[in-house]
Amino acid sequence: MKHLYLFLLVAPSFLKAQLAIQPVHQKKIFIDSAGRYYQQASLPVYLMVATTPDGKPVPLQAANRKEITLEGHGVHAFKHENHINQGFDEFQIYADGIAPITRSAFQNAPAFLSGSKQYYGTGLSVTLSAKDEMSGVEQTFHAINGETFKPYAPPSFAAEGNYTYDYYSTDRTGNAETLRTRTFTVDLTAPNTYHHFIGISSQSVISTNTTIYLTMSDTLSGVAKTFYRFDKENFKLYTGGNIPFQYLADGDHTLTYFSVDNVTNKETEKSMKFYLDKTAPIMSADVLGDKFLVGEKVYFSGRTKLKLTAVDNKSGIKEVMFSINDQPYEKYNDPFYLPNRSGIHNVRFYANDNTSNNTKDDFAHSIGVIYVDLTGPALAHTFNGPTFIKADTVFVSPKTTITISGNDPEVIDEIYNTSVENRKVIHVMVVIAACLFGFF
Repeated sequence: MKHLYLFLLVAPSFLKAQLAIQPVHQKKIFIDSAGRYYQQASLPVYLMVATTPDGKPVPLQAANRKEITLEGHGVHAFKHENHINQGFDEFQIYADGIAPITRSAFQNAPAFLSGSKQYYGTGLSVTLSAKDEMSGVEQTFHAINGETFKPYAPPSFAAEGNYTYDYYSTDRTGNAETLRTRTFTVDLTAPNTYHHFIGISSQSVISTNTTIYLTMSDTLSGVAKTFYRFDKENFKLYTGGNIPFQYLADGDHTLTYFSVDNVTNKETEKSMKFYLDKTAPIMSADVLGDKFLVGEKVYFSGRTKLKLTAVDNKSGIKEVMFSINDQPYEKYNDPFYLPNRSGIHNVRFYANDNTSNNTKDDFAHSIGVIYVDLTGPALAHTFNGPTFIKADTVFVSPKTTITISGNDPEVIDEIYNTSVENRKVIHVMVVIAACLFGFF
């Protein structure tokens, strides 16, 4: 029996080079280890025969055309009817018209999707795996940020920045997968957090009226969370707005804070030391001149001044304010006289320190009632015994006694009398009565 050897002659075709990132791959044939014949599905088929395996093939001429076109992807068969064996000799062609499919796996790094923007954190690794349903995967190629395509090897994304990652695979018959692209950003930088103290002295002293808040920024994936604490407290989640601190004790404190972005980059902890001054200034009032106390009343003369003094434990005195008889408060600069009229006066005063602590609320240092005495006492005298008046002189006997009395609506300190005695005549030269403040 003669043997008919069928030879397939495949004419490769080439695509014209395009101005594209993805290179052109030649369409071709492939014979596997089992002898199966694969060719790219769009290639034409030519039949050639020979009488020996190594004989010179002779092309067969079809009646209507010179080449055979396969009908697309799949297994195609050429059959020879064998009348001896009452069957068919079948020659199969595996026409491969489908490119491989490549999958990418982005692993080992935190990921965050913001709208259409993909972010990855530290440690990113990318693995490509491809499958082909017929002739099998020949090679996988990739390119980073528009570079020339190279055979796949684990890429490095150790630098922060925006990336365009292109990849595709080819099979053994030259089918090239449509280019796949992943765009993403590697974020390796932690956020920045800033503290704000509204109402703080140059010595970092604050009061309960101070406002504390935080602001934060992140140029890539964005801030996810911010935490803060005072001293050795547990960290608390900052939710915006003013940070409550008024519960802290008077004294030195430390605010510690940090932020974490959406791919878990953690900021190095920052801190701010400050002194919380919750103590109002201490005030005292000093009397410069005449004064006298009777019960709860303080008596001043017209020559008396009031001196105010304020001291503060930390931030220092900003101003001292005073008011007389419920008049508007005015700033204290120097010791001052009380109003030039007799009677009761009420003095109130307070001090502000440089963190706005003040003594105004409770008037703890209000002087209260002050009586200004501008008139001396009224004096009187009587003679008890023989007397004789001549002109402005009163003559008395040795047995005559003199009684001197004083009357003051406010207060009398002492009554002084001065006399010159003579055996024959007692001449009352001067009778002086003085109140506390020396009115004569």
